[in-house]
Amino acid sequence: MIDIEKTVERLQDHLKTLTKTIGERSVSLPENLKRTEEYIETFYQDIGLPVHCEPYQYRNFTVANVVAEISFCENPTKRFILGAHYDSVA
Repeated sequence: MIDIEKTVERLQDHLKTLTKTIGERSVSLPENLKRTEEYIETFYQDIGLPVHCEPYQYRNFTVANVVAEISFCENPTKRFILGAHYDSVA
């Protein structure tokens, strides 16, 4: 069963890390985009999910999509994709 209180606490911790600890995550601050990429990648690694980054060029620096996969069987008949931006606007 899901512990709602712990889930809320974890979500609040994530939001605090992204908005206060890391702060603005825009192309104006590529170092914060990199910190966010590493934070998300580490989170998935810590809970045991396979994760990788798909880097690409934007202007004169590299950014990346962070991809993690949850699989409940070897050959699933259905797949669901969930996506979200981790950049922000000032």
